Amino acid sequence: MLTDPEEILNYWFYEVGPQHWFTPDAAVDDAIRSRFLIAHERAALDGLRPWEETPEGMLALLLLLDIFPRRMFCGTARAYATDETALDLARQAIIHHFDDRIDINFKLFFYLPFLHAENSGDQRLASFYIRERTKTSAWVDWANWSSAVIQRFGRFPHRNAVLGRVSTEEEIAFLETNQGKDDNVVFC
Repeated sequence: MLTDPEEILNYWFYEVGPQHWFTPDAAVDDAIRSRFLIAHERAALDGLRPWEETPEGMLALLLLLDIFPRRMFCGTARAYATDETALDLARQAIIHHFDDRIDINFKLFFYLPFLHAENSGDQRLASFYIRERTKTSAWVDWANWSSAVIQRFGRFPHRNAVLGRVSTEEEIAFLETNQGKDDNVVFC
């Protein structure tokens, strides 16, 4: 039986919870893969279009296409394979004001596809949305850091190896020092 949006949202927001959203946890990664891989693959093939019609369905799609791949496929290019689709859906969601119809604690996930994009325009949008619509200082700090990385390098250096990109010496130095970010944060 295929997963429905409610199952995805309940799992992520209540079973996993904020304390595990951005920290490495093999058990969470395995559970996501076990429970939601089929739904992810179907969403990646554009097979869940009816979900795009509601804020909850769209939020579930964004989790399936932006967050869950980073947990299921961390350390591989597949972690980023659906980023563009997630970004397109996030744009649609904001145009339809779906982010305004969701609890403030869940809004961040409408904006993360912008934050994960490797271009400064989307980074600016991420910073704006996170600052103005979540008003959560830790998330604003994260958006500012992410934007600074893109401004500096034009890409996220931590993705270079899995995407087959050659790192510059400056990027290697940046990765070695981790530039003040916590080693316990999921960098996929």
